[in-house]
Parts: sequence; structure tokens; C-alpha cells
Amino acid sequence: MRKYTWVLFIFLSFNVYAEENKCILFKKDYSQYNNENMYDLDVYITDCQKNSRKVESFGYFGDSPKINYYFFEKSNGVNHLFISTYVLTDQYEENSKYVYENGKYNFIKVFDCFDFTCKVNKKLINFFGDGANLVEVKSNKIVWEYPYLTADKVSKDLNSNFLKLWLNKQLKNGIIKNKTEIYNDSGLNSEKLGYLISGDKFNILDITSRWLKVSYTSKNKKTIIGWIRCEDTNVCNEY
Repeated sequence: MRKYTWVLFIFLSFNVYAEENKCILFKKDYSQYNNENMYDLDVYITDCQKNSRKVESFGYFGDSPKINYYFFEKSNGVNHLFISTYVLTDQYEENSKYVYENGKYNFIKVFDCFDFTCKVNKKLINFFGDGANLVEVKSNKIVWEYPYLTADKVSKDLNSNFLKLWLNKQLKNGIIKNKTEIYNDSGLNSEKLGYLISGDKFNILDITSRWLKVSYTSKNKKTIIGWIRCEDTNVCNEY
């Protein structure tokens, strides 16, 4: 017989947004697992009393989700619910030179909420993105920090011109400020495709976790598409 047949209440938070009080409730759900240590994390929006509606169920391969932070914030007339979770994992990506700091990998989900209805905001989820602090194995030093480990950093970019211009399709190009390598995917642990130098101009195709997916055409008309760090461009520096 399974040891855990009940649902455990682990958080109850009284957050206020719009003109109504709303709370977020997390429940551990063991029903999908034979291992008593594994669970999915179900999220509910409530009136802080009896009425509630399920928002989402978080479940990841290999480890149960844990909470970094969660909060409501209103932007452009929309009440956004941010939930940051993480898992501990020894599954790493392409480049064995790097590992995740303390094995911690982070996820962000964003929902647009009105009363008890919350819908996934894919654009904001993609913009903030998933990720982890990367540690170089040889030196044991952090070589890249995931930019949204704390709620205040999310809130700062949520209200930035950087995001506003991107969502309004006004952020279309940029200029390299510091020599930067271009990668196949958004991360130092991805395959290197080459590099761009100060003054190179590029078109922006996508943004996630302060990485830019760009298209660059050289003087000999050769086009390369890949990911660069936003901090090496005027995009993050000026907006």
C-alpha cells in the first residue's frame, strides 16, 4: 500500500492584485508515482478561503519540482502570475566542460490571470526562459549566471523598455559592443559557431534568458544564425 495517499499543503500565500485578494496554493501530488519521494506540484489560485481553481501541474523527469519564488505583478493592464521552480539534476547538456551549480536547474512559468482564470503566457515564458548557473569544471568557477534566480530581477525586466520593445516587435536589430562568440543554442555549454566583433550589426530573431538569437550577414554575404549574450551588445546596455 502506498505510504502517501493524501495531498500535502506546503504553501499558502496572501498576495493582492487588481481589486481582489487572491492566494496561491501548492499541493504535492504523489498519485502518478510509485516512489513515495516523487511528486508533481499542483498549483491552485484561491480566494484565500474555500474557492479555488487549478492553474497548472508541474512535473519533471528525474526529480520533483521545488519552489524558488512566486508573485503577482500587473503590467500593461494584465495581472501576471510568475512561478519559478527548480529541480536538482546531474543531467547536463552538450558541453562536458560545464555543470549546473549545485545541480540546480530553474524554470519559469507565467500566467495571465483574471479572477479564477489563468492562461499560460508563452511569450513571457520564452523571454525569461529556463536555465542554471554554469560552473566550469576545470576551474570550479561560475562562468555564467542565470539572470532570473530572484523575483526582483524578473520584475525589473518585466517593466523594462527591453521587454516592451520586444513584445511590440520594435526591437529588430542591434550592434556588437564587445567581441562575442556565437553559439548553436542559448548557452555557453552549446556548440560554438564562430564569433562577432565590435561594430558588427545583426538582426534579432528571438530572446530568452538574456540571450539573443541573431542573424548576421558578413561582407562576403555569408549568413550565420545563432545565439549571443545580450550583455555583449547595445540591446541590453541601452534598453
